[in-house]
Amino acid sequence: MKRILLVSHHFPPDSAVGGIRTAKFAKYLPRFGWEPVVLTVKEDYHPSIDDLIKEEPTYPVIRSAFVRNQSHYYRKLKRLLFGDAVLKPSALPGLDIDNRKATLRDWFNAVTAFPDEDTGWIPFAFFQGRKAIRDFDIECVFSSGPPHSTHLLGAWLAKSARIPWIADFRDPYFLGNRKNPAYEKLDKRLEAYFMSRASFVLSTTQRLTDELMRRYPAHEHKFVTLPNGYDPDDFLNVPLDRATRFAISYLGTLYRSRNPEPVLRAIASLIEEEKLDRGRVALRFIGDCAYAAGRPMEALASEHHLTDNVEILPWVSKRQAFEIMAQSHVLLLLAENQELMIPAKVYDYLGAGADVLALTEDGATADLLREVGQGNVHAPNDLDGIKKSIEQSYRRYLENPRRDRASSNTEGNSLSRYDRRALTQELAELLDSAVLERGSERPHSPAPVA
Repeated sequence: MKRILLVSHHFPPDSAVGGIRTAKFAKYLPRFGWEPVVLTVKEDYHPSIDDLIKEEPTYPVIRSAFVRNQSHYYRKLKRLLFGDAVLKPSALPGLDIDNRKATLRDWFNAVTAFPDEDTGWIPFAFFQGRKAIRDFDIECVFSSGPPHSTHLLGAWLAKSARIPWIADFRDPYFLGNRKNPAYEKLDKRLEAYFMSRASFVLSTTQRLTDELMRRYPAHEHKFVTLPNGYDPDDFLNVPLDRATRFAISYLGTLYRSRNPEPVLRAIASLIEEEKLDRGRVALRFIGDCAYAAGRPMEALASEHHLTDNVEILPWVSKRQAFEIMAQSHVLLLLAENQELMIPAKVYDYLGAGADVLALTEDGATADLLREVGQGNVHAPNDLDGIKKSIEQSYRRYLENPRRDRASSNTEGNSLSRYDRRALTQELAELLDSAVLERGSERPHSPAPVA
């Protein structure tokens, strides 16, 4: 069986959603002839741990040391002095998030956080990765980012060993976000290096793939769309029946750009028009949802006379999250200003078999929901459309209040294309192609470090 080094800063039990993609690839790759070896950071460096997604892997997981960037200590001090709320953009009314005025701190951050704040693991992980390549006879390196310093590490490891490298961009490389023009130029050069160096460049949406082809036509043969997906195993032993009340649920973080107020306004209007029964409606926000659009969620609920209908819950484990998804009649998605990307949780939403109500503009998320036919897409200002979708879901609820997931028919439709097992098979075929193409160039043993 061939072996691959999967390089990912985020990896379970890190609760960050970015680690799930790599973990699912690691889970299913052995079915397709590839044995994974994972290189990640030590658990102590993960800001949040979910022990319920911590499994005993059947493959090696190498955990590296990590020197934190000074920004970590700056935020820690700020939290100590001012509390958590000041660090959350959603809790800062009036904050101009587009302000690009360069301060001394901005310039300092640009210098010490290139290409991002997580470069501190590269020196440690590089030598551990080199050892893993020798010890396990690795034939290919796969890096998944962000953080995009992971790709720098992956590129160097593959180059030093003269083996293929596949770069997996879960999000685009962030251009135009720095307040230091000089480092924006370095960003562009580094991105170009990634494109030229990788055997394949993966993106999670066709729109991002098309954008990369437009920007780098000389490398268009390398660009492949390999979307995120859902794992049917995540819903094993999860109760199939829905909640007794008409449950609309949002899971995640309410960043400043994610504003649920249109949904509150729509529900309040439907109740006033007697198209919804106030006593039957439950709107649940699970995660970092205390603030939205610069205001406390409790104040927004009160303003729309929905205090008894809105429930704000803290973060839950992944297992509990899947249970909540499966019990919900409608799953709310807020994806404004994300033309090229699709939030990873959308696939879990779809796997749960619930109706998806997406507030988003035309883009990759809208493309997906229209493709699978399991959701309603509305612009955030489309109040009439939002009301119509909620009312339709509510009528289905009234016809069968405990409608179970089995009746949602997620099997055998276009959603099956997003099964993690099928997606991993696609990755394995790319790996086979990359190794076959590079096979004649690879020496018997890895080349020494330059």
